[in-house]
Amino acid sequence: MKEETLQPTEAIDLTRFEPAAKAVIQLKEAVVRHPDLQFAEPLNWKLLPGEHVVIIGPNGAGKSLLMDVITGKIALKSGELRIPALENGE
Repeated sequence: MKEETLQPTEAIDLTRFEPAAKAVIQLKEAVVRHPDLQFAEPLNWKLLPGEHVVIIGPNGAGKSLLMDVITGKIALKSGELRIPALENGE
C-alpha cells in the first residue's frame, strides 16, 4: 500500500477500511478541558467504517464542540479520543 501524507485540509478516505474494522473515530468517557465549554456528561461515541452520521441539535447542544474535540482544536481533560488511521500513520 502506498504511503499517503494527509494535509490538514484533506479528508480521511473511509472507503479504505473493511466493514469488520474497528471504529474509525472513538471517544471514551470524553470530558473537555475548556473552562467555558463542556458536554452535559462524559461522552462515549464511535464512528464505524462505512457509517454516515448527521450531527444535529439546537444552538449550544455541543455540535461544534464535538468537532473541535475530534479535530484536536480543544483538548480532553479526561477520557480518550482514538483515530486509528492517524495513530498508524495511514
